[in-house]
Order: sequence, then structure tokens, then C-alpha cells
Amino acid sequence: MLESFPNVNLDITPGSEMYYNFSKYPEKTREFFIKYQDRIVFGDDTAVTKDGIARELIYNRIRFMRSFLETDEEFSVGPTDKNFLARPDTVKGIKLPESVLEKIYRLNFLRIVGDKPKPLNIPLAKEECHRIGRILEEKYNYSRRDNFGYQAEELLDSIS
Repeated sequence: MLESFPNVNLDITPGSEMYYNFSKYPEKTREFFIKYQDRIVFGDDTAVTKDGIARELIYNRIRFMRSFLETDEEFSVGPTDKNFLARPDTVKGIKLPESVLEKIYRLNFLRIVGDKPKPLNIPLAKEECHRIGRILEEKYNYSRRDNFGYQAEELLDSIS
């Protein structure tokens, strides 16, 4: 797909299985990351809710992702996030070169979105959050209380 669509970029926001599967083939994964280093963006999709956020959980996931990218060691998910991999297995890092890490952590993001914040179109953002909330509610039976789409819409309401 990346060969066919040269303008496609991807992020490495961790899915529960993604890093486990990467770790099965660390050399091939490393080759992929180096080959597509200009198209990979570091990310995390941890949500902030009305109830706050578990900082240790976020820090643990970021440490986990960075260990995977920066070392060639075997390690497991920290104790605050046992369900992250949904498996008890360890993961082996791919130890990318510093120049590749700089692109993944920072430069690719800046190339895509720029280095100056742009104003948020709050009505459009609320509309999109509502659309996502409706999908989560109808397709996945998320209650309004646990629905990040609706929660984000309410947060935008409170600041507009």
C-alpha cells in the first residue's frame, strides 16, 4: 500500500496486538521502519475524560513504545498496564538509528501539520465528535457515560 500511495503516512499509536506482532519479526520490522522512516509518526491515543487521566498508564505506554523503538532488548509491559498487549509475552525492541527516531518522533509530524498551531473550527470538531459518539453508541453499545465521542463534544461545548 505504501508503495502504491506515496502520500500515505501512518502512525504507530499502539494497538494491543501491534507491538506484539512487530516483535515476532524484529529484523523485518526494523527494515520496514527504516525504509518508511519518512512516513511514520509517533502517537498515542490515550483519551482524557471528565474523570481525569491515569498519568502512570500514559507514561508506561510511552516508555513501552520508546523502549521498543530505541532498544534491542526484550521487555514486558509495566504493571500499571497489564491489559495493553492482552498477552503475557515480552516484546523485543528494534533499536532504530537516532536519525530515524528524530523523524518518527518529531520531524514527520512537523512536515505534515506544520510548526504553528492552527485555530480549531469548534463547530466542525463538535460535529465530528458527535458522529464518532453515535458510531460508538450504535455499533459498539457504548453508553453516553463511557463514550469518548460524546464526552469530547461536551468538552467542546463547555469551551465555546
